[in-house]
Amino acid sequence: MLRSINILLPLLGLLLVPPTAPAQVVINEVMYAPAANEPEWIELFNNGTDAVNLAGWQLHDATASRPLLPTALLPPKTFVVATADTAALRQAHPGRYRMVLVKLPTFNNDDDDVTLRNPLDNVVDSFHYQAAWGGGNGVSLERISPSSNPTLAESWGGCTAQIRATPGAKNSLAAPELNLAVELVVVDSSTVAARIRNAGTLAAGGNATLFYLPDGGGKEAIAAIPFGVIPPGQISVVELQWSRTITEAGERGQVQIEVEGDEQASDNQAEFIIRLPALDTGLVITEVMNDPKVIEATTTAEYVEVFNPLDRTIDMAGWRLFDATAKPMATLPTTPQPVPPGGYAVIASDSTIYLAFPEVDSSKVIIIGKQSFSLNVDADQVVLRNTRGATVDSVHYWSDWWGPDVDGTRGVSIERVSPGGGSNQKQNWSGSVALAGGTPGEVNSRSLSTLASDAVLSAIPETISPDGDSRDDFTLLAFRLPMPASRIVLQVYDRLGRAVVRLLNNVPSPAQSEVLWDGRGEDQFLVPQGIYIVRLEAYDASGGRVVTAQTTVVVAKKM
Repeated sequence: MLRSINILLPLLGLLLVPPTAPAQVVINEVMYAPAANEPEWIELFNNGTDAVNLAGWQLHDATASRPLLPTALLPPKTFVVATADTAALRQAHPGRYRMVLVKLPTFNNDDDDVTLRNPLDNVVDSFHYQAAWGGGNGVSLERISPSSNPTLAESWGGCTAQIRATPGAKNSLAAPELNLAVELVVVDSSTVAARIRNAGTLAAGGNATLFYLPDGGGKEAIAAIPFGVIPPGQISVVELQWSRTITEAGERGQVQIEVEGDEQASDNQAEFIIRLPALDTGLVITEVMNDPKVIEATTTAEYVEVFNPLDRTIDMAGWRLFDATAKPMATLPTTPQPVPPGGYAVIASDSTIYLAFPEVDSSKVIIIGKQSFSLNVDADQVVLRNTRGATVDSVHYWSDWWGPDVDGTRGVSIERVSPGGGSNQKQNWSGSVALAGGTPGEVNSRSLSTLASDAVLSAIPETISPDGDSRDDFTLLAFRLPMPASRIVLQVYDRLGRAVVRLLNNVPSPAQSEVLWDGRGEDQFLVPQGIYIVRLEAYDASGGRVVTAQTTVVVAKKM
């Protein structure tokens, strides 16, 4: 009779365990290769909204051993650490946190299974870790997010905390739950616009305050506004009005946000300089290369191109460039060539601009040296001021200004479409579609002045004899398009309509460009003598239309 009671009591205990949601409890951290005198351990986290009784749950590896967890109530959003030696673990990682004593199997240091099952033997959480995921040598393996897929390597990483593990606490790799950050402040006249990003995992809102920072020290609140709840990963822009005197030299200000429970207060404010609008007419910024290409392990030069739309020459000696920090990036030398009417000047960080653009006119280039010349890739401001400190032109670009028809920013400049258009109008800027990635010192590839009424394709010369004698060995295929930018396909066919070679395949192109054809097919062998048809197809990504043009080229042999 006593034996029957001993068997029934554990079963009765299991029956009394409250039901649990299958994915509530997750494996959150694993110490599979501890330091000396530290036991192996596994941290569980209740990611649900209900408390869970862990009695009868199993925590095991790839072996047949399946140790049971003891009775332990795990409240929502709390941790518990399972280990075979609670005293040794507490000594290795002092602190107050929940632990349960369970005879865990010995986990492998290179790879192993970790599986959590509920009392019904259902798998609640399981994955197969590898040493390459992180951890080892006394460093725990942390899950980046409790809701991430545990079977993926990108869901895990080695603990970055100084104590090398975080048993019973939030993982060092975990994103903060509440974290709003002021990323950027843009000033336009008397309006201050602050971009606020929710970098946490929970939606949150708060209040934004605008401060005036006088030269004498201290700060004065001059405007405040509440902002609504921002979902995780989203951005909200708040606008506040500046009500203090604005000078040409500029006044310092600060936007600060207050969010209850924010876990990273260090990114809750951003300073800026507010100045009078431009007091000088003259040059306009027409092109910016902020993410230059790398050639033979050398990062080539950043540059800023300016254009003179006036009917008088402008001397840029001693002018200065600034970015969004309002600190000078560069001072121009006192000996640059004046910019003539309708002319360009290119301010480059160093001479590697000639490596990226060997055909650029050196008489238009002003080399300033690295100094502190460095522009952000995603967003920044370029401000040009004359020797009196007056703003000549200012452009505040964003990463989405390159447009959808350009594949990334690396090696691609951002170009002004119209010199007379707004300096800070998104629609007046786009990524260069020049084959070289930019047009320093030349008319921009996006310039509206190059537009034709229809697509035109021509071959110069129309007859070639590619025999290697340097005469008529190739033809220049020149085209003009009725849109400022497009993606094009340039294909050569024989008289029977069979494809011979594709010279350009879905590449971005300006309204006017040219390509050489040397009379060779896709296999790089010379094509037979005859008449060949060259067909151009251009797709306007912004307008959605397709235009075509074609011409003929005769391949012959000299008599």
